[in-house]
Amino acid sequence: MKRMAVLFSRHAQDEVVNSLLRMDVAWELEALAAEDMLAGVSCEVDDRGLSFLRGSHSGAVVPDGVFLINRFFMSQKLFELASGDAVAAQTEIEVYFRQALAEVASCSSRPGMYALCGDYLPLFLQWKRARSLPFPLATPRYDYAFGRSYPEVRDFSSVVYKSPFDSRSWKPNKRPDALWHTFSVERPEGVPVACAVLGDGVLFQPCGDIAIPSWLGEASVSITRALGGCFGEILYFINGESVCFASFSHFISSTWDTGRFDALLRAFCDKQRCAAADAGGHG
Repeated sequence: MKRMAVLFSRHAQDEVVNSLLRMDVAWELEALAAEDMLAGVSCEVDDRGLSFLRGSHSGAVVPDGVFLINRFFMSQKLFELASGDAVAAQTEIEVYFRQALAEVASCSSRPGMYALCGDYLPLFLQWKRARSLPFPLATPRYDYAFGRSYPEVRDFSSVVYKSPFDSRSWKPNKRPDALWHTFSVERPEGVPVACAVLGDGVLFQPCGDIAIPSWLGEASVSITRALGGCFGEILYFINGESVCFASFSHFISSTWDTGRFDALLRAFCDKQRCAAADAGGHG
């Protein structure tokens, strides 16, 4: 059986990491906390204005021969751990871990756009990728006003003003007083339905009595893969037979049934361990 490891930040409080640590004894999981790897590291700038990390490990960050579950979400608190230039530390720490993850042979998620765990995309690019999939998914109408232009939302039934990277706020609100590249979304009609994707397994958590289409599980896994992940949290709005894909996040919150969540994650990990063992046996 292949050994398992998880790379994470303690500041993130990701439910996948919490679940893995609950099951640590069964798998002899290697927990790789970024905070431990950055202990004693400082970010310095030389006479030429070039920044570098002093005290970082020169060898492999991830042990050889493991299947790595990458749940590394960077945060400001992590940058502050490196003494010295905090602004330069953000870039240097990201480069350091990107290089480390590039050397890992087996990994659940590779670094992607704007993130070290898959692609961290604005909502309108998430919707574009979802529309390319072979499923009958609707996506919200939106307007992205340039500069100080007023958003064109007069025919929106209810408007949510938000950051294009905000996957969680869907309550209609007032237009901001200061307009600058204002992003506006029409809140989809229907019942909100949350979905957690764990490998090939899915959990649904509807906010009410609603029928989940039979194809939506497969669609949820496909969305997660299209955004560079094996795990993720999705929000849908279901209105009759219409399913609107609202948002995706690689980060998973702690609002899920622990028993069902752990069972699906265990199935994913067992599959990876057995696949690696089979591959080794036929090599």
